Amino acid sequence: MEKDNSFMDPFLTSTEELDQATQKALMNYLGVGSRASSLVSFSSTAVDIPPISNVKDFAREFRIESKKLWKLAGPAIFTSMAQFSLGAITQVFAGHISTIALAAVSIENSVIAGFSFGIMLGMGSALETLCGQAFGAGKVSLLGVYLQRSWVILTVTALILSLLYIFAAPILTFIGQTAGISAMAGIFSIYMIPQIFAYAINFPSAKFLQSQSKIMVMAAISGAALVIHTLLTWLVMSKFHWGLPGLAFVLNTSWWFIVVAQVVYIFSGTCGEAWSGFTWEAFHNLWGFIKLSLASAVMLCLEIWYFMALVLFAGYLKNAEVSVAALSICMNILGWAAMVSVGINAAVSVRVSNELGASHPRAAKFSLVVAVILSSVMGMAIAAVLLIFRDEYPVLFVEDEVVRNVVRELTPMLAFCIVINNVQPVLSGVAVGAGWQAVVAYVNIACYYLFGVPFGLLLGFKLEYGVMGIWWGMMTGTFVQSIVLTWMICKTNWDKEDAAKEEQIYVTVVKLEEVHEGYEKQLRGLEEKLSEVYASAVESLDGGDEVNEEVLEILDGGGVERIDLSDRRLKLLPEALGNNVSLVSLNLSRNDLKLLPDTISGLEKLEELDVSSNLLESLPDSFGLLLNLRVLNVSGNKLTYLPESITQCRSLVELDASFNNLASLPANIGYGLLNLERLSIHLNKLRYFPNSICEMRSLRYLDAHMNEIHGLPIAIGRLTSLEVLNLSSNFSDLTELPDTISDLANLKELDVSNNQIRVLPDSFFRLEKLEKLNLDQNPLEFPPQEMVNQGAEGVREYMRKRWEEMVEEEQMRSVIEAEKQQGGVTGWLSWGSSIVSNLLSGGTQSGGANKPKEDSYMDQLL
Repeated sequence: MEKDNSFMDPFLTSTEELDQATQKALMNYLGVGSRASSLVSFSSTAVDIPPISNVKDFAREFRIESKKLWKLAGPAIFTSMAQFSLGAITQVFAGHISTIALAAVSIENSVIAGFSFGIMLGMGSALETLCGQAFGAGKVSLLGVYLQRSWVILTVTALILSLLYIFAAPILTFIGQTAGISAMAGIFSIYMIPQIFAYAINFPSAKFLQSQSKIMVMAAISGAALVIHTLLTWLVMSKFHWGLPGLAFVLNTSWWFIVVAQVVYIFSGTCGEAWSGFTWEAFHNLWGFIKLSLASAVMLCLEIWYFMALVLFAGYLKNAEVSVAALSICMNILGWAAMVSVGINAAVSVRVSNELGASHPRAAKFSLVVAVILSSVMGMAIAAVLLIFRDEYPVLFVEDEVVRNVVRELTPMLAFCIVINNVQPVLSGVAVGAGWQAVVAYVNIACYYLFGVPFGLLLGFKLEYGVMGIWWGMMTGTFVQSIVLTWMICKTNWDKEDAAKEEQIYVTVVKLEEVHEGYEKQLRGLEEKLSEVYASAVESLDGGDEVNEEVLEILDGGGVERIDLSDRRLKLLPEALGNNVSLVSLNLSRNDLKLLPDTISGLEKLEELDVSSNLLESLPDSFGLLLNLRVLNVSGNKLTYLPESITQCRSLVELDASFNNLASLPANIGYGLLNLERLSIHLNKLRYFPNSICEMRSLRYLDAHMNEIHGLPIAIGRLTSLEVLNLSSNFSDLTELPDTISDLANLKELDVSNNQIRVLPDSFFRLEKLEKLNLDQNPLEFPPQEMVNQGAEGVREYMRKRWEEMVEEEQMRSVIEAEKQQGGVTGWLSWGSSIVSNLLSGGTQSGGANKPKEDSYMDQLL
């Protein structure tokens, strides 16, 4: 055979990389499912950046990282600035109505909408951590589930927050705002209720697209919305003179335009595996998602509300309308400038989370350094422009000369604030990308509200420095917060972050390097197969016809007991296959078969069938007629289900259905396959075991790692012959083991690594024959890690002592309760009875490891 020179050399050079189409074709040839192929990287460049030892290295990596950041940050800055400009333009037009109208819109935008904006954006920011790390770790299919979960949570949140809009006027009056500002702001708030529901859809959608680096799409949508908003605002104000109701109408319309455009883009299928349609999984694990969302919300709200408080405090000064109006202009400019840092924030959040997800700690840290430098330079440039044109720019915002003069006085403070604020959001972006939301929330509380606010109030009211004093005091809090965040980042062990040793209850994505050792062996096997594919010869079309003729000759031979047709690139099998009634063993592995003929049921004596590494999407229903089948291998196909008829193959001893897309097993599989000893179903999409699996009394080996298993059947203990159980790498889905697992009396090996198990069952010590136990990468509380390190024996002894302590405590409680209710004598009798009952039922097992289990009938009598 001649080699096909069109294949590249299997060992990639430093610059060579297989394109996605070639990768997909190779994986299909190998018969590996799409889920497995998405976890295999054929790129030789997917490595961390080299250590930086000199200025030349720094300059080189700075240039490379700057391009990556600006590729994300440029469109992100434009997107953020365009969306912020929607509200800013509304305030500009309000300023040309009257000073009180500007103050009212500013109060609504800063206090009412600002309060809600902080909560909604913060809760939506949870997707930055989850989607960013999921995308970096190659778990793209999770993105759509996270998006829908966030939609559900934020929509409910919007319903609750709408009450704030409805009762805005009395709330503002209650907290001390003037009657005129409160009344007008209350009316404008009611007009703006649709905006909060737009937030509920927009923020998660934006984070979803951002995590996939689809920034240009977001920029195009936001740019179009800004153009529409500007034209409509000018039209309703200059031509129709609709006033504040017109401003509210246009602002709501613009936000909903963004929402509709984003959703249409997501639904159009351009996001690939990230969006596969609506799923009920969006309603699973909502509480864990809410906790992460709340942590993100608290962190961000503490920052947004901090500046909202600045506008609120300004309303308590003597000339409230002028103070609020002037401050709102400064806040608009600060917001526009902050969009630069927000864009870089978004970019560095994606870069850090993706690099950590891909196990590149140095790249994650260096991305932060570059982002801080770029953001600082941009902030200083904007501040310089404001100082140069401090006398001219206030004219663009307001007609009142008094307000203009106050703005000019506040400009130096504004310039300083821009410089500080351009660095601080970047530091917060790193916190989001690394999943530090809860820690940063505490830092914000201390720096902002325990230091900054009291200091600002002292300067503004007690020392009578007015708006300038309040602002200076609160900016001091921001400065302190930036110092603390910088210290945290410098002290962070990025290699430890990369290894994900810190337990996080809401982490649902683990890195490829943490996958169970057995899965790594299979990946190495895939790489070996890949090398074989590169080295194999590709036959010509004429040669393929010869192979088909040869196959027909083999099948027509008759009287043959064993046939091997592996590695022949077969796409179809003749119907005559079923005529080989003497056939005992048939090997069809590593072909291109998409279906098996129904006539396969005619192989009455068939005992071994291997159809692994093909393209099968289903098995024929006639499979159940293979009554003598003992070994079946259907691994490495595209099966989404196994036919119910397979339960009729009662002679089956070994079944391998790994590397498929199975979402479930036949409901009656356990009732039919009573003789099954080995079941391999790893690398599928299984979420639950059917209850009937507990009837497989002959089952000795069960491998279900790398699935989405949520839990085990409560009757799992009935598998009394089970010796090996592998449930590793079900990630966040598997959180506990049932108590009945301790009834697996013959279990020798148990692997539950890479899950979210926190506590082992109390009766775990009853697994007396357990020799090998793997509990790695679980947030275990009981047993503690030092006991886990001692292996199965150490864990068993720890759980035994824990059980005995629990029993003793329960007995003492029984004594105390009995003494209280019946007196001392009957109390001790009750205690003695409980001891006898526990001993007879084997509850404490304190008689030793070799104590036999009592008869179930005696247990029922007791």
